[in-house]
Amino acid sequence: PRAHAGPSRSVDIFSLGCIFYSVLVPGSHPFGEWFEREANIMRGRPAIDGLRASSVDAYDLVRAMIARDPKNRPPAQEVCLHPFFWHAQKRLAFLCEFSDRLESDLAGEDSDMVFRVERNASN
Repeated sequence: PRAHAGPSRSVDIFSLGCIFYSVLVPGSHPFGEWFEREANIMRGRPAIDGLRASSVDAYDLVRAMIARDPKNRPPAQEVCLHPFFWHAQKRLAFLCEFSDRLESDLAGEDSDMVFRVERNASN
């Protein structure tokens, strides 16, 4: 085992996030062209908004993996469990369960969960 496994793992997650992006958007890098990458990485300015149009789940995963602060990057196990990797049946089961939960919360007025979902519905 490495003496500094924590920082090394976060660098591995960052690198994997860059690779994921390059696979999902062939020929592209999340931090731009070769001549601007280092500066964009140092400033924490990825250019991944185009990925959001094709897959919100992929965007969410890559954005988390390439977060500027290594402490904000997900561990490998969390990456593997991300909804981006869910099969259709698991997605449907989640949505059905979530819908049922919202319905039960709607019975109680001023539901915090319903408020948060509705507030972010347009995002």
